[in-house]
Amino acid sequence: MRRITLLAVGTVFLFCVPNIANAQSGWRLDIGAERSKVTIHDSDNIWRSQHIEVGWVREQTGGWFAGIENQERFGLRDLVFHSSGYRRLGDWTLGGGIGGTQDADFWFRYSVESEISRRIVGSVVASGAHRRHSGCGFLVSL
Repeated sequence: MRRITLLAVGTVFLFCVPNIANAQSGWRLDIGAERSKVTIHDSDNIWRSQHIEVGWVREQTGGWFAGIENQERFGLRDLVFHSSGYRRLGDWTLGGGIGGTQDADFWFRYSVESEISRRIVGSVVASGAHRRHSGCGFLVSL
């Protein structure tokens, strides 16, 4: 029997999974939705997001993920496309990802990320990353 494993979007969270939670090798499908009540100053609003992501993981080698997110805030909508992956090389892991949306209202127009990490001892990992994001929408400046 196959089980579906839910993984966080982005490469940073993939490096924080303890050994007891290693993902099984193979294809992944993650479908989800969130609804959050948000208050900023005196303004109440509902933020909604829906996502679908496919991925492929080979437990000791690496993985690749691609997906689409629909983000809705204050009556505006950003449709975000993203892809990320990682490659394990012994105690070292290389990761990276890209993402973007066409008419960004509150998400980045594009995002490019790279990361290198190394297992120090047990499940302790040290990492360094570079992230580049284009101009962002109005919510980031609040």
